[in-house]
Amino acid sequence: MSTKILHNVIEDNDRKLYCDWLDKRDKLTDDRPNFVSKTPSWNSDNWPKGPIKKVLDNIHTEGYTIDSLIFCDISTAFKLHAHSIEGQKNSKVTIIPLKCYGPSSTVMFDNHWYGKEGRFSKNNPPPYEYTLEINGKKEHIEDIRQYKTDDKELQLYIDKLVENTTKTVYKRYS
Repeated sequence: MSTKILHNVIEDNDRKLYCDWLDKRDKLTDDRPNFVSKTPSWNSDNWPKGPIKKVLDNIHTEGYTIDSLIFCDISTAFKLHAHSIEGQKNSKVTIIPLKCYGPSSTVMFDNHWYGKEGRFSKNNPPPYEYTLEINGKKEHIEDIRQYKTDDKELQLYIDKLVENTTKTVYKRYS
């Protein structure tokens, strides 16, 4: 899928509206040391939806569906970026920068993560360590390859998990 860059898609007064809204701490705010965000629901009216809807209507003339929405102020090494997760529909990601500090770029990796979301860590976690949740109870497993169960459906899931993890480990360390 190719990237399309459109310039000046949001008016200055609307950009300022969103920057001021993000700076105001409220129940939607997730405030961390290097990351402040708000993730309003598209179907809710507790945030200024109008200007973003106008932008999306203008750039997605074929129609669109909002899966998730995030406003964020990031001061970490991971600058302006987007990523997908397992189960996400193959569609478009729209990024509307409101403020930019310095250059931004996109890095493409030929790596794969088979979990529910990306994991970035300074530590190298044991590749086969896993936490299973069975009937609402979490169980920590040191090495998922050693775990056996009489539940055939669960065992098939674990076998597939081990297979995918092994492929990932092989790519990572070879």
